[in-house]
Amino acid sequence: MKVSLKQSTLIAINACLLFLLWHSVTSRVSEAQETRGHRYIAVDGDVNNITSGVVYILDTTHQELVAITWDHNENRLVPLGYRPIASDAASALRN
Repeated sequence: MKVSLKQSTLIAINACLLFLLWHSVTSRVSEAQETRGHRYIAVDGDVNNITSGVVYILDTTHQELVAITWDHNENRLVPLGYRPIASDAASALRN
């Protein structure tokens, strides 16, 4: 059975796509960042009426959470909210 040039090209393209799929599934999406005395985890998300999206940043050392977004008109970060996770957890245990 003779393989034509078109079939060889399709096989090569499929092999490349399969490798890219495997690489995207096995690679790490995000990793916690550390600074002196702090360890951060950032997760993206969506909020109603905010088209640019939101990033939630958790300081796991001090158990604090902040939500921020990007204001395209003013080219700056805009804080949306702050939560002290440690006190939230303590109040949840009391209830």
